[in-house]
Amino acid sequence: MNREHYLAKLVAFMNAPHFLAFMRELTGMEAIHRTDAQATLYRPGDFLTVHDDKTGGHKRLAAYVLNHDAGLASRLGRNSAIHR
Repeated sequence: MNREHYLAKLVAFMNAPHFLAFMRELTGMEAIHRTDAQATLYRPGDFLTVHDDKTGGHKRLAAYVLNHDAGLASRLGRNSAIHR
């Protein structure tokens, strides 16, 4: 892993004590002790399928999504879907 890559730096920031303390305050979940991250490249036509965040061995308490796309602002909301 390249620790100088901007995504590695982002994950390091999200695992820093001050950020984790902020997440505990924001969510009210004192048990938060680390941030898990995954980067996925979606191409035109790709779609995230219905899923839950239960992954073997991980005790996830909260979820987040960070979108990074140079043209996102112009398309915001165009392909949104909410599944229940």
